[in-house]
Order: sequence, then structure tokens, then C-alpha cells
Amino acid sequence: MRYAYYSPRKQPCFDATLLSRLTVLSHLSCIMTTVCSIMTFMKDRRSHALPHLDIRDVLQRNPDDLIKYVDFQNVDMSHNSIDVAQQRIELTSFQDVAQAVEHISPDDGFGIIAHELEHRSKPHFHDYVEVTHVLKGSVMLWIEGRTEIVRAGGTIAIQPGAKHLISPVGGDADSVPIEIDMLVSETIINRMRALAPHSHDEAFHQWASSLSDIPYIAIGPDKNPSLESAINRLIVEYGSSEHSLHYAVVGNLLECVHYLSQTLDERAHADPLIASIQQIIDRDIAHISIESIAHQLGYSVGYLSRYSKSHSGKTLGTLINETRLNEAATALTQSELTIAEITRLVGFTSPSYFHKIFQKRFSLTPKQYRNAFLKTGLGT
Repeated sequence: MRYAYYSPRKQPCFDATLLSRLTVLSHLSCIMTTVCSIMTFMKDRRSHALPHLDIRDVLQRNPDDLIKYVDFQNVDMSHNSIDVAQQRIELTSFQDVAQAVEHISPDDGFGIIAHELEHRSKPHFHDYVEVTHVLKGSVMLWIEGRTEIVRAGGTIAIQPGAKHLISPVGGDADSVPIEIDMLVSETIINRMRALAPHSHDEAFHQWASSLSDIPYIAIGPDKNPSLESAINRLIVEYGSSEHSLHYAVVGNLLECVHYLSQTLDERAHADPLIASIQQIIDRDIAHISIESIAHQLGYSVGYLSRYSKSHSGKTLGTLINETRLNEAATALTQSELTIAEITRLVGFTSPSYFHKIFQKRFSLTPKQYRNAFLKTGLGT
């Protein structure tokens, strides 16, 4: 005879100490969530204490100032007020900006301006270093024939004299980017050099003096947390000091310059094998392959692929595609070739794949990209 034994389920027994710890952890989690929410709110409001460029206010005071400050050409103004169709690439000097924007002193040689970037700029150049940091959304910059997409948290520093324009990425009101521009003139750069004459940041000073052939320094989101932290502190200090150049502002600016200089140093000491890979790609982008690169350099595909990833952070395929996309972007604005012809010219066999990765890289389709630059006068 079989007997069925019933055994009641054992009830869980909670240790009092463990329960207490769990309660504390729960409370800490709630506190951290609240702190994160507050930090996010504060981060979104960083630009509120900064000077803003109000185009319509400038127009009312002096229409000529709007011509000098060539940013933001499409502001729904009458062509009788200002010739926004004029496409000369003009100088925007630090003095012009100081005249157009209240609170920026020409004597300081430094200022920070916040922009809600609703419109594309005209092509222009500066006599100062412009460091653009994106707080929200994404912006597209054309700089000396190359295109960069800068997303929230990203930073790009533009060399004096480099021709460029900036445009928002996205078409609805909710996606209007917010970016801040740090204007660093020769005056403040010379003062910083006097403060730290024996610093290791000479690379930045040489670059800012236009003694380098690098027109800009681009640093993506999360690529340099120290720089982003220094920029955030600089924004807060500048806003809370009523836009004056006190020691805390200068200190944070020096820190930003230090990290930008480090980036320039790293680029100057680029890995020679990665440089060789890039040269091979540049010579024949239409027909180049991973196998042919490995063969020309005398390495196995596996070794070279691992080396590329560990020393550049990019796979060989990514290096090839980025080069092809940059060439395609140039052809879209500098030639009358069709998009299909450009696709084949730079080495893509699949039009759909080309469209997909082009849009991923530039946040615009090839057609949208071409149309955007035709409207600026930079296209053919």
C-alpha cells in the first residue's frame, strides 16, 4: 500500500537585520532617483542663466549688426529689412558679437552664449576660437568641406578662420537643439598663457593661432567625461557670476583648454599602423576591401581587424564606411552627379544600404543633405 504524505510548505523566515537593510536600500534608491531627477532638471536649465542672442532685438537696435553676426539667417524677416539671401562667407569678429549680445565685454575677450537653434546659419568664420557644446538634441556642422553631427553632450571647437555653418537636426518644435557657444578670443588666450607659461597645453595655443591644419576638434558624447564636467562647471560659474570673468570661470576655462590640448596631442601621436590603413583606404575607396588592406600591409585579416578595433576603437569596416560616407557627402555638395552615381563612385553596391548608413551618420537622407547645402549656397 502506498501512502501519500502531506508536507506543509515551509514558510519563509525573514531575518530582521536583512529586512532592515533592504528597507534602507529602498530608501536610498528613492533618494538617488530624486537626486537624479533634480540633476537632470538642473542640467536642462544650464542655459537659462546665460546670455541669449535675440535676433529680433538686434534687428530693432541696428539691422547692420545682424549682417555682422551672420548666424541664424532664416528668422521670418522681410527681405526689405536685411538681405538674407546674400551668401558671402563673412567674418564674424569678437567685437561684432560683443556689440550684438548684451553682457559680453570686448575687454574680457571671453563670453558664453546660449542658443535655441531653430534655424540654419549662413556660412561664416571667426577671429576667435568657438567651442560649441550641445545640451539638447543634435546639430550638424559643415566645416571647411567636412560634415560633423554633434549630439547632446558632444563638443566641437572651431579654429579661427575656419569657414563653417551650423544647422539643427530635426524638424519639429520638440526637437529644437539647445547649444552653448564659448567665445575664446586671442585676448583671453594670451592671458591664460601668461598664467601658466610652462603648461603642457602648447598644442592648443598653436592650434588657436591657426598654426595647425586641423580646422576643428570634435569630441563625441561620453568620449571625454572630464571635459564635459569642466564645461558644465564653466557654464554654471559663468551664469552665476553675472557673466563676469572671475577666478572660478578662468580656472574652469583653463581646464577645458587642457583637455582640448590633450585631444590635439593624441591626434598628433596617432598610431602609425592606423595611419597606414587610412592612407590605403583613401587611395582607392571605391574598390578597397578588408582583405586587400591586410594583404598590402602584410598582416592576416584577423590580426589587423583586432588591432584596428583596439587601437582606433573602430573596425576596419567602419573605417572604410566612414571614409566613403565623407566622400559621398562632399560629392553631394560639390558635384551634379546623381545620388545613384555617387553611391557607385564611393564604392557602395547597395543603394538601400548606402541610404541607411548615410542617414545614420548624418541624420539626413542623401537628398535632404544635398538640398540643405544647396539652400546655403555651398552646393553647386
